[in-house]
Amino acid sequence: GQYQLVETQAKPSTETPFTMWADRMSSVGIGLCIHIAGSITQQPCGTLRASLHSAPAPNKSRGGSGRCSLRRRAPVQEIGARRNISTIFELKQVSARAARKTAAALTVYAADEKKSEFWALRELDETKTKALGIEIRTNSVKAALIDTSNGSFMSAGAATKLTDLSQKSLEDALQRLVEKFDWKGLVGCSITKAVSRGLGVDTPSFSQMDREVGLILTKMLPKNTVITMIHTEAGGYNELAYGDHQFEGSLVLICTLGRAFGAVLYKDGRRVRNTGINTALACEWEAELEALEKQYPAAFPKTKSGSWGGVPLPAKEGEAGYEAWKALEALVVKYMRDISNYVKPESVLLMPTGTATVQTEVFEALLKEVQAAALTFDVTPKVQLCGMAGGTLVKGAAVGAVIEQRVQEGINEFRKAVDSNVIMLQRLTPLQLRAVFDIFDKNADGMVTSAELADGLKIIGLEVTSEKMEDLLCMGKVDKEDCGAAIDFAHFNLWWQSRIKQGPVTQITSQEEWQDILEESRDKLVVLQVGFTFCRPCNAFAPKYEKLAQEYEESRFVKINGNENRSTISLCRDELAVERTPTFVFFRGGHEVHRHTGTNVDTFNEAMSVALS
Repeated sequence: GQYQLVETQAKPSTETPFTMWADRMSSVGIGLCIHIAGSITQQPCGTLRASLHSAPAPNKSRGGSGRCSLRRRAPVQEIGARRNISTIFELKQVSARAARKTAAALTVYAADEKKSEFWALRELDETKTKALGIEIRTNSVKAALIDTSNGSFMSAGAATKLTDLSQKSLEDALQRLVEKFDWKGLVGCSITKAVSRGLGVDTPSFSQMDREVGLILTKMLPKNTVITMIHTEAGGYNELAYGDHQFEGSLVLICTLGRAFGAVLYKDGRRVRNTGINTALACEWEAELEALEKQYPAAFPKTKSGSWGGVPLPAKEGEAGYEAWKALEALVVKYMRDISNYVKPESVLLMPTGTATVQTEVFEALLKEVQAAALTFDVTPKVQLCGMAGGTLVKGAAVGAVIEQRVQEGINEFRKAVDSNVIMLQRLTPLQLRAVFDIFDKNADGMVTSAELADGLKIIGLEVTSEKMEDLLCMGKVDKEDCGAAIDFAHFNLWWQSRIKQGPVTQITSQEEWQDILEESRDKLVVLQVGFTFCRPCNAFAPKYEKLAQEYEESRFVKINGNENRSTISLCRDELAVERTPTFVFFRGGHEVHRHTGTNVDTFNEAMSVALS
């Protein structure tokens, strides 16, 4: 069969052949001695993959615990590279009877290991960069210990088969893998939609899936901290942390395509939650693909066992399968258009998943169609393709867990510092603000750099543009050349009080804050802008909204992101019934008096004139 053994971002000029003897590891520990030969070739996304073709060895054993001998073993080929090469699932000699027979089948050198520049991995304590990544599918579980600072595998990976998807079977498999690595730390689990359904969680919402399946997996591994994510998230985190792609802008959409379809949005490298993409737009993919398969059954490949083998192959007009191929093209383009027009990403990355990962020709053709169609989207994103190499989801699960844990720890630290579960940025006392500053001050020297500030504020949900950061660093300076690279608490407090606490626009993150503002401002016109964290028109309108707030200083200007948390979702979706963003809602005496959608300044001024009269 074929094995995915190694990956790298290096691009060799020629194929690298190799030959070796090895045992194939199995979940029950029975060794099968095989002779392996193959070569490393370049795949999409700059990844290298080793295609290994096995042939029975003369001295193979059909049973027992790895009793075959390596006396006729061919020399192991040492494969070097210019950049990070990681062993994925290293084939090893397994023997319960003779320790001398245990040997690595392939030695891989990682020359010039490079640390990730991903914001959430910067300045992490070394003890917090290690995590066990686990990829869970309906028939197997794979795991490896990952150093997330550079994406390297700290040891050979391990895998075990699942006889069924019962909770007992999965719990046994997970515990065996955790025990194998003797790991008591952070565990990141990547799951499929099918796994979620098999565990009794059937929902199109990725956030709900992560949360409910996460509770189940946490009970299975009570000694570990477990963070769960769908495969799309794991693939996205892996690409953002270690990929070579040059993304346009800060808003990146990751889409996985195969039998299932998933989409996750990242803003400035952090996952945007509660977007509604998968619940409202991507939820019908499986049904529509199944209808396509019923219409064109001969065009859909099958495996030897008769199960699903991928999507239809490209075909020219007049060839067999042409109608099925054009129907698939149209389906993919429709989904990409609907999702892109909704979230307006600056970059889109397509990732084949499952059986479809080997259909390189299919996805290269689909990429061209989506790139051409993107020219007609509301906003034209840069569309790229990335093959999902072996180990991608294991690494992605590990780094995703580290990042999500860091974000949650930051929020928890913030809540502890202000002694409240509800974060009200506008109402922080000087003592609370000092506690927050100390959280940002990682080395406790009394100074905080612009990078530490940006990362810390991002974690608690306060986006700081480059202009605002320059304003912070240069406050009180006549010449920009005098601006420092770091600030002390006195400087930070002055900026916070004048720009955040007493700024022209009040940013809120909860229903409680909104109710307090309505009560406090019953004698004023209250203007509420409802947006999403990923809404590009909202973000572009922000400077104009602040300027309008200064012009209409007798009114109270407020801003909220409808997908920030459960409280804001309930307020904007259920109470205010906002359907599009940005939406501006005017209140007087606690009652709504006007609303409109869009960023036209003339429309806004006309509405203000009527409301104030």
